[in-house]
Amino acid sequence: MYDIWGMDSNSYIVVKFDKRKRFIGPEGSAFTRFIGSLVRRNQFAPINYKSWKNMPEKNKNEMVVKIEVLY
Repeated sequence: MYDIWGMDSNSYIVVKFDKRKRFIGPEGSAFTRFIGSLVRRNQFAPINYKSWKNMPEKNKNEMVVKIEVLY
């Protein structure tokens, strides 16, 4: 995921979806792996929250912003 985390703000990846709104192709796989690496970073998803329901909205919003910037 180093290549994706290291992308500059002018680069982007187009992720395609199938009819069921699932990610497809190599870009879809990269997107899925990126999301996994994002939620494992303590700065975005601290491990002291055992449920997404308990995760502060601030953290969730920061993850969405990061996804929008990189994708």
